[in-house]
Amino acid sequence: MKIAQHEDVGALFSVSTSVGGPGSVDQGQKSTAILNLTPGQYVVICIVPGADDMPHYKMGMLAPLTVSQATQEGKPPAASVTVDLVDFSFTNLPRQVKAGKHVWKVVDTGKQLHEIILNRIAPGMSFAQIEKILTAAPPDSTSPHAGPPPFVGMAGIAPLNPGETNWAVLDLKPGDYFAICFVPDIKTGKPHFELGMIMPFTVKPGKA
Repeated sequence: MKIAQHEDVGALFSVSTSVGGPGSVDQGQKSTAILNLTPGQYVVICIVPGADDMPHYKMGMLAPLTVSQATQEGKPPAASVTVDLVDFSFTNLPRQVKAGKHVWKVVDTGKQLHEIILNRIAPGMSFAQIEKILTAAPPDSTSPHAGPPPFVGMAGIAPLNPGETNWAVLDLKPGDYFAICFVPDIKTGKPHFELGMIMPFTVKPGKA
């Protein structure tokens, strides 16, 4: 699994505030987020690296966005869960939820940028195996784990600055999942999941 650690990404975040948005997902999946934006100038950007390690925004995935003053105050959506992104864990992440539609309030209460990406584990794989694959050295072409990862990015929230809040709008299918943060640590450069920001949860059949 590639992680965006290009020097330009760090420079970008040093001169801007990351307010989140829909998290990165795999092809064919949909990620929805609700944000409470203040008026100002924004840039919508994708920092996911391609096969050649070049961030997608360098290939054209960025666009300016102007947010004007609202004519009326909106109300935050009702959330069934509030997940705090801390250094380095997901506080209050449920270990089991029912399949169907959910709204999770996601707040960065840590001191660094954090994200939460929800991935569904492939049938026949365990969370322990996923952890081992993610923390292992990059596989070569002969490795049994070479090729696509044995999980699918289903939903989530993009990196948030400390103090920022988003609402993740989810439609979860039954299965075994894990939440993860790929953002690199300021001091060590290690991805946050290597410091503890990776947690499993299960989606059970039934309506939420």
